[in-house]
Amino acid sequence: MTKKFDITGRNTSPPAGPPPATGQDMARFIAGAELQTTMTVQIPARLKRVLKRQALEHDTTIKNLLIEILEAHFAEVQ
Repeated sequence: MTKKFDITGRNTSPPAGPPPATGQDMARFIAGAELQTTMTVQIPARLKRVLKRQALEHDTTIKNLLIEILEAHFAEVQ
């Protein structure tokens, strides 16, 4: 019977310090792009239809349209 794993006393935790940057992270940094996060929200179905229609008319995505709307709103209230 062969051993399937070995338990040793060595430390297997990741090294201290920031994780090494990947090529994608570096491209975002160089381009000055912000990191993005995911949010899940529920909206009325009629607003979803309006967003889809507007996105199609402006040749963009719903995500980009929502970002533009939110940025415009927060620029006005500040």
